[in-house]
Amino acid sequence: MDRYKLNYLIDIGLLVFGTATTITGIMKLEQFRYESRLVTEIHDVTGVLFAIFALPHIYLHLKWMIDATKRHLTGNGAGAAG
Repeated sequence: MDRYKLNYLIDIGLLVFGTATTITGIMKLEQFRYESRLVTEIHDVTGVLFAIFALPHIYLHLKWMIDATKRHLTGNGAGAAG
C-alpha cells in the first residue's frame, strides 16, 4: 500500500473514531444525563481505536512535526507551512 493511501485510511479512521468518541462523550456529560451501557461501551471502544490510529499517524508525520516545531521555535521560515 502506498503512503498516500495509508495516510488517507488512517485519517479516515481518526475522523470516524474521534467523532464517535466526542459524540458519546458529550452524551455522557452530566448536563445531558444520557447514560447507558451501550453509549459507555461505544465511547470506550472508539476511544481505544482512536488511540490505535493515532500512533501510526504520529509515526508517519513525526519528521514533519519535528521540523515544523524547529522552524517555529527558531523563527526560520513561515512556521509550519514553510
